[in-house]
This record gives sequence, C-alpha cells and structure tokens, in this order.
Amino acid sequence: QCYHCIFYAEDFFSFFYLTICSASGTKTNSFFERSCCEGRPELVNLLRRAISARDMFGNFAASAVLSSVRLASRHTSRYIPLGVGSKRYQHNSAIQAVTPGATGDSLELTWKDGNHSSFHAIWLRDHCMCDACYHPVTKQRRLGLPSLPTTPRIHRVSQADGHLRVEWAGAGDSSHVSQFDVPWLQAHDYASHARARRCDAAVAENELRHFWSASEVAEAPPDVAYDRVMSEERGVYEWMENLWRYGFSFVSGVPASPDATRELAQRITFLRDTMYGAFWDFSADLAHSDGAYTNLDLGSHTDTTYFSDAAGLQMFHCLHFKGTGGESVLVDGMKVAGDLRREEPQHFDILSRAEVPAQYLDPERGIDMKTVGRNITVDPSTNIITQIRCNNDDRAPLSTLAPNDVPAYYEALRAFDARLRAPENEYVFRLEPRRLVIFDNWRVLHGRHEYTGERRLCGAYHNRDDVISRWRVLRNRFARQDTWWK
Repeated sequence: QCYHCIFYAEDFFSFFYLTICSASGTKTNSFFERSCCEGRPELVNLLRRAISARDMFGNFAASAVLSSVRLASRHTSRYIPLGVGSKRYQHNSAIQAVTPGATGDSLELTWKDGNHSSFHAIWLRDHCMCDACYHPVTKQRRLGLPSLPTTPRIHRVSQADGHLRVEWAGAGDSSHVSQFDVPWLQAHDYASHARARRCDAAVAENELRHFWSASEVAEAPPDVAYDRVMSEERGVYEWMENLWRYGFSFVSGVPASPDATRELAQRITFLRDTMYGAFWDFSADLAHSDGAYTNLDLGSHTDTTYFSDAAGLQMFHCLHFKGTGGESVLVDGMKVAGDLRREEPQHFDILSRAEVPAQYLDPERGIDMKTVGRNITVDPSTNIITQIRCNNDDRAPLSTLAPNDVPAYYEALRAFDARLRAPENEYVFRLEPRRLVIFDNWRVLHGRHEYTGERRLCGAYHNRDDVISRWRVLRNRFARQDTWWK
C-alpha cells in the first residue's frame, strides 16, 4: 500500500502490484511511492501500455515498458474517497498554516502539499459536528437553519492531534466551540483543486469498469456460486464487483424455485415494488401489458424508461423451459455509446441532450406512466456516461423536440440502434434453471428471441441508490483485502 494516497485494491495500480512489480523486480512500496499518487496523463498512458504489453506478450514485455520511462519521485495528494463514513481519508492531510480572515468570516488553510483552501465561517458553523449540532448515532444534522447564525464570526482557532478547534464569537454563539478532523476537512474541501481531485476519483472509479463486446464475455462470462453468495458477505461483494465491472453477472447453482431466487435477490438489498409486484413469477400469459409477458421477439432495451428513476438492477431466473428459441441477449450499452461518441459524435450529441418521452399505459388497471429522459446521460462534471435509457417499445409520441432537431434525432437514434443490434455487441445465451442472470439496467440492455413452448421465469428489480450504497459498504470492508487479478 502506498503511504501517500488511498486507492482501491482492485484498480489498475493494484494490478501492477500483483503483476508488473513482481515481474520487473521493483519493490512494491518504492513503486507506489514513485508512481501511484497522481493520475497524470503520462502515467496513466504508461500503465495502460504496460497492461497491453503484458496481456499480449507477458510480464517481460510489461517490464520493458515500465523500464523505458523514468517516473517522477514527487509525492502528491490524489485519493479515491470511499464514502463519508469511512476512515480511509487521504493520509497526507497535515496543515502547514492556519490563517483566520481579518473579520472572522473565513479561515484559510495552507496544506503541506502547497495547496490553499478557504472555508467560509458560515460553512464551518453549519458543519459543526458537536453533539448539539449533529447527532452522533443517526448521523443527521440537529442544527436547523433558524438556529444557524446569519453572520457567524471566528474568534479563535487552534490545532492539536489532527483536529482543528474553532471558537465562535457573536450574539448567541460566543460560547460555542466546533472541532473538525483535519482529514475530514480535506475530504470535504470545496476549493477548486479539491473539486478537481474528486472528479479524478470518479474517473478512476469508472476505470474499474470493463466495457465489453460479445466475444470478450462469451468465453468466460462473470459468474459466482450461489452457496458463496448466500453463506458470506464476501460472496455478495464479489457478485456486486462483477456487476460494477461488467454490468452483469451470473449466479450458478441456484435452486430452481421462486423462494430461493427471492432470497438470493434480497442478499443485495430489498426489492423494488412496482405495478408488476416486488417479485415476479410469470410466463407468456399477458398478465401485464408488456412484451415480456408474450413469446414474441424482444429487441434489446432497458426497462422502466417510463419511470423518472429507472430500475437499477434486474434479475431473471428461468425455472422451466420446454420448447425452442427464447435465447437471451445482453448488450453493453455504455460500450456502444462510447463507440458512438468516438466515431459519430454528432449522433452522440443529440442523444445525450434531447429529452424524449416514454410511457406505460394500462387503462384497465388504472396506470398512466409518463416521463421524459435522455437516451444517453452524461455527468457534466466528469464527462462520464452514467445511464443508458433506451426502449423502442415504450417510446411515447415525440412532442418534446424542437422542429429543427427532429430529423437529426431520428438519424441518431437509428445509428445507435444499428450499433446495439450489431452481432459483435450482442452476447447471446440461453437462460436455464439453476443459473440466473442479474444486470445493471442503467448500463446493459437485454432482449429475448421469439420462442415456442413453455417458459416460466421469475425475477425482481432493485433501486439503484440502494444497490450503490450496498456496494460501497462492501467495498469499504473488502477492497483492501482482495483484488480482481489473482
């Protein structure tokens, strides 16, 4: 582990810890101290070149790539945050100087790495963590806005044992004292350099994803054993890491029963209840006004595009099948969107900014679901693709675009659809009893070929926010012990 930064054990730096370092004879601590602390473009390119060399020609080639570049030895302060509740903050958080503003309305900190941060007095007062202002058990604020001083003033500041003690002045606040952990302040710093660092962390987290084509996953798709998931939290962690990295995972050895499938789904978090129910057990009986309840061909799509918050995960388990056809299809929508962005940017542009409507209508059951959303959602701060929302069957009348955008939108949608249907992007397999599949509905599109005969499936949705929360908790617990590459 590098002593100057925090990193996920599964990221590509750890890949080097396990492979490249040993191959090149570089000492691990020395390697990380020299190279792991800042995501500089030249370093990232070097690492990627070495990974490619290793994959193609072995460790010796990777060593040659590494030895061809002399890495700088300066230590920096890059880190990947693991959640507010985690103690794994950046190690190099020492303060070189503390300078209160002349009128007590701010506090300037100079860090030992040379960066400067200015905290407004009202921000510090609002974030006071004393028991009167912040509940130590519920982790919720107790200080309401009416009680927050309008113009708090800093009276005195002192520093000891990694804490910053702030004494307040002003009407009704003269006896109040706030104490801040210095690593906590740095983790929540809102200076421009700190916000840029957090964007870097999000990019690094996204680097853990593997965007795949069909041939890449067909030979050895991600899979975990049912017994391992059900018996220990580490098994759930491995399962969810598959979901983050590949966007889907199989679970093998599942008893072919609804009860066992439901219990497995609940190992992640509680199920999402919708008009389909919290857990489905269905066949081609048109019990709902949805193509999934037929035996017709279903093109690749994401589910619940008519919800403002689309389902996060979706699980399917085939309990019984006697017939022909019915192969399932998965497509890495984020990979395809990335290809579109690189090769046909004009199409990517309109699909990532046009708000288009979707609907689910079932008048007999009193359901009228309608919302708008983008086919491709991009995080404006990091430029990372965060969601694919694409379902041709649930598209509503297109009345949300400016007239000049209509032809361009249809051209772009057709281009995106053609890429999604390309054989090289469609991973085709057959769902069978005792082996279920679960996938990220914000990333991976799913479909099904037409079939004849009898087919019984069960499954469920999960909320994305609850899934990400569970993943982060497990990652905080296990990420420094395990690694993807063994």
